Amino acid sequence: MNRIAQLEKEIRRHNDLYWKKQTLEISDIDYDNLVRELASLDPDNPLLTEIHSPISVKGLKVKHVQPMLSLDKVYSVKELIAWCEKVARNEEEQFLIQYKFDGCSAEYFQGTLSTRGDGLLGENITDKIPLIYFIDNDTQYQRGEIVLSKSTFEQYKDKLKKKDGTPYSNSRNACAGLLNRDDNENIPKAIMAFVPFDYVSEQHSLKKIRALDIDYITEKAKANNFPTDGLVVKLADEEYKKSLGATSHHARGELALKFANDSAETILKGVTWSSGKEVITPIGNVETVEIGGVNISNVSLHNMQFIKDKDIHIGDTLVVERAGDVIPHVVEVIPGDSRVEVTIKKCPECGSDVYYDEPNIKCSNYDCSGNNLNKLYDAVRRIGIERLGKPTLKEMMTVLDVQDLTDIILLNKDDLLKLDRFGDKKADNLLKEISVVYDGVYEWQILSALNIPGIGTTLSKMLCEKIPLSSLIHLCSFEKRNRVVNTLCALEQIEFERANELINGINDNLFYLERLMNMLPIKHDGKEESFNLQRVCFTGKFPEKKSFYYEKLKGKYEIVEKVDKNTDILVVADPSVGSNKQKKAEKMGIKIMGIDEIMGVL
Repeated sequence: MNRIAQLEKEIRRHNDLYWKKQTLEISDIDYDNLVRELASLDPDNPLLTEIHSPISVKGLKVKHVQPMLSLDKVYSVKELIAWCEKVARNEEEQFLIQYKFDGCSAEYFQGTLSTRGDGLLGENITDKIPLIYFIDNDTQYQRGEIVLSKSTFEQYKDKLKKKDGTPYSNSRNACAGLLNRDDNENIPKAIMAFVPFDYVSEQHSLKKIRALDIDYITEKAKANNFPTDGLVVKLADEEYKKSLGATSHHARGELALKFANDSAETILKGVTWSSGKEVITPIGNVETVEIGGVNISNVSLHNMQFIKDKDIHIGDTLVVERAGDVIPHVVEVIPGDSRVEVTIKKCPECGSDVYYDEPNIKCSNYDCSGNNLNKLYDAVRRIGIERLGKPTLKEMMTVLDVQDLTDIILLNKDDLLKLDRFGDKKADNLLKEISVVYDGVYEWQILSALNIPGIGTTLSKMLCEKIPLSSLIHLCSFEKRNRVVNTLCALEQIEFERANELINGINDNLFYLERLMNMLPIKHDGKEESFNLQRVCFTGKFPEKKSFYYEKLKGKYEIVEKVDKNTDILVVADPSVGSNKQKKAEKMGIKIMGIDEIMGVL
């Protein structure tokens, strides 16, 4: 087994132990070391950007009101201020600073409590509500972190045990363990707290943030009775924040400042360049140094722009920090006595010339073997084929002329026996692994497997929920581009640039898409399609609970929680009250209806 496959197997096993079983076989430091090594060998590996949920309750899936993405991270105040300056429109741009609580992210909506899950769908844990007290009394909708306070953990840590009778190592693991229990017996009522994300929130302008004592705020956060592991900084202007869009992993208008890590100085000896799906990534090779008990020999240099901005040269002394779930991060550069410029002229995979496309280095060869391998590997994982590693894929591309997923799906035993070290048993096992696609795939898996820039797994799920893939293909292929862009931009998380990437990606892959959809049975999860449904918002106090009307409108309208440019109808309980939502709807020309009126047209 190659090293990347070994690392993937180990990391997945430890993820399962940590997130689902609240068990640690190795220390955080040892786990981080595994992830760092994987990142240094394969910077684009999907494992590095997976959204994890600590809950594995076997229950109904709950669709989030809005996607619950993860957070991008920085590890120094300098990086935080640089990010604020990057997204701010002027010196008076307002930011919110909030505590990043260390528990289990959740959403509460109309009596239903659900976990983060994959960001779009969470597990229903409503049965755990008796174990939780809600700091906010909002009974309709709120998001936050379910936590076990430090004092409560200390009080009960000797009484609360895992299934195997061993104690929990910290309050976060205990919290996840309690939520994972099949029953609530012998668990004290309201032992955990649901803390809203904005429970502690300060608002400051960009100008003021530069002068803030972030270290003081950090110390206050660490001293809080609810466990915290960082600060969350986000744009206060919700509409502007939303307009920046999101990656498949995180929103661009907010990020986390993780608490300070251990650091050390080391010398940059050289740079290794690693080919990804689109770009060539620099990995710094440094003199081995110990940070927090871990021997570090590689550090992330991100991209060529990062190297230019920090004026990094071979021979420089780097101040390196342990940086959470990625390989160690450079926070400061001290020029060395003998400095050699960091350069690259040829692609490390195909040998073609490279070029600088700010902020990255890219291969000039459109058909680069390195890029193609990484794209195919990513597509294989997204379509559900787990045990097909890069070395085997690379050999398939060379020996069997495999170019895309359809070629892999059509492979037979005679083909596989042509590969090095493949006998009958290994060939049969791989064919069995590939055959999982014949049990059916979801439309979003096909879309995400196209490797369209900016269209990852999370966004593909959201798109295919709103628009069936066949309709999306027709829309992007035959409608006028302006109309398609406007339709896509009306959906959450799709901005102008990404909408155009999607249109181009689908049109460039039309034949391939149709071939995949004809080859593979499509699975459906039974959810109602909301594409072309009118978006309805409610305001005021109605004769019945809002959930009563929501249920009546289900499948006929899409319920939204706020009035914006995408809202079609505002339902008001009493037009004479003139709520803020009603005033906004009137100003925007949105149709206003009474509850009897809309119920009468069902």
